[in-house]
Amino acid sequence: MWVRNDSGADVAMFGVLGVASPVILPTGATPATAGAGFAYDALVVSGVAPVLPEHAGRFVVVQEPVASGGIGRAVVSGVTRVMVKAEDSAAAVDVADTETEFLVESAGGVGRVLWLEPPSGGGGGGGDPETARWALVALGGVGGDGTRDFRIAGHTAIGTGTNRWAYDLVEVQPERAGRYKDVTDGLEVTAYNRIEAANDGVGVEGDGTNRDDLPPFMEVMPIGIGAVVRGWPVINCDGDSEWHFEVPNNPGGSCP
Repeated sequence: MWVRNDSGADVAMFGVLGVASPVILPTGATPATAGAGFAYDALVVSGVAPVLPEHAGRFVVVQEPVASGGIGRAVVSGVTRVMVKAEDSAAAVDVADTETEFLVESAGGVGRVLWLEPPSGGGGGGGDPETARWALVALGGVGGDGTRDFRIAGHTAIGTGTNRWAYDLVEVQPERAGRYKDVTDGLEVTAYNRIEAANDGVGVEGDGTNRDDLPPFMEVMPIGIGAVVRGWPVINCDGDSEWHFEVPNNPGGSCP
């Protein structure tokens, strides 16, 4: 496919651009009214510097240098060369926030790592996860499923007494012995626990707890800070991207 570089800066060969929209937009709601330009002209998308979480899994890798405002060839599906920042054991990668030069390791990334420059190097920073190095990556739905592992870093109540919270999440990756570590240049998002979707602070809540049966000193509690959860992106009814996860809540409180 083709991409127009709307990032505001030149992008080198094998650079990364987030997909914003088609350059030629449809003019009607049906194929007959969409307009000849949208229906028949070469498919060109507007490419921008990736912004998370909007462009997680929604990007191209350019196959030639593309000047600012210029149009060039890009890969959205298939195998491409690209620079990545990742551990030697990395299986999948995705975009980093505002970064057009490389991809980063992500357990749920949509790019599957087929080959990674070894520690002996040759062109990049082989063996050092903090330095970009060459990789062969398969794009187009053959990598992860779009999910990522996150650490809960905080939570804010949504309303008063609703038993619903907005959670601050930081992307993590497995370390060892059940431990996780933060991903360098990883995703930081606000997310929502879908088990809390219908919670209103009265009666049976989403996790099965009957709020009316709890003693007065007991409350339904938010998911604890430090817990690791698996999250995924969704598009809400406003057309905006947001992140969800699913973990049952538990009641808690201090016995008087």
